[in-house]
Amino acid sequence: MISRKWFKRGRVLVLLIVVIFGCPVTATVVVDVACNTSIETWLPLYPGAETVSVDYSFIRPRAMGSTLMVQQTPDDPETVEAFYYDHFEELVSRGVPRGMGGTDFSAQENPDADGSLILLYSRCVV
Repeated sequence: MISRKWFKRGRVLVLLIVVIFGCPVTATVVVDVACNTSIETWLPLYPGAETVSVDYSFIRPRAMGSTLMVQQTPDDPETVEAFYYDHFEELVSRGVPRGMGGTDFSAQENPDADGSLILLYSRCVV
């Protein structure tokens, strides 16, 4: 029969294991969600664009780690740039905080079709 003393030690051990492994996992999830929110706010996907490729370095794209997403659209690069600059200007005028994620974009002529290729880059924490 197991004594109460051993039972209490077992509970302490289980609690210690939960704290050791649970805290880093919880912190990672919280930071990942904060990164994703920041990136989605400051660098939204271009409306109607088709995603061509996504390369990311951590758990999921457009969150912790770095992401390079390539999209294509029939719109010309100037229209794409105007969309993003207007979006940035609106966020700044409302005083929206920058958040955790760093973002950048580039729009260029699509060499294989009419329209543009849009490169969306984000990096957060890692």
